[in-house]
Amino acid sequence: MYKSLLYFIEKTPSIYFIRFDLNGKLLYANRLFKKRFAHSYTNFIGENLSNCLHKDSLQTFQKITQQCLEYTSDIVKADLRNKKHDDIDSYTKWNFLAIINDESKAVEIGGVGYSTTAYAIEKKGHILTQQK
Repeated sequence: MYKSLLYFIEKTPSIYFIRFDLNGKLLYANRLFKKRFAHSYTNFIGENLSNCLHKDSLQTFQKITQQCLEYTSDIVKADLRNKKHDDIDSYTKWNFLAIINDESKAVEIGGVGYSTTAYAIEKKGHILTQQK
C-alpha cells in the first residue's frame, strides 16, 4: 500500500508535493514540482524554497513557516505568487502542515499544492476587460 502511495506522490500529474526543513530548504520535491520549477533550481534538494517565489510572496512564506511552528496540528493555507515562467506570471495554492517528531516538536514542513495560474490569468483578464 505504501509503495503505491509513494508512487502516486512522485508521479501525480497535477499536484505538487514538497517537504522542507525549518529554514526553508527543500528535503523532497515530486516530479511535477521539479518539472514546473526547473528554471529556479539547480539541484532542488538543499536549496531554499524561496528560490521559486516572487518577491511579493516571500513575507507570506515566512508567515507560513511561523504558523506551522506555532500551530503544529493546523493546516496552513496559502496562495503564492511564483517567479515568472516563460514570461508568464505563475500562481499556486498550497496546504502546509508541520511534520512532528515523537516529542511533538516540528522538525520539517510538508506541502501539497497545485497551479492556479490559468484561473489567475482569466480573473486578471476579466478585471482588465471590466475596467475598459
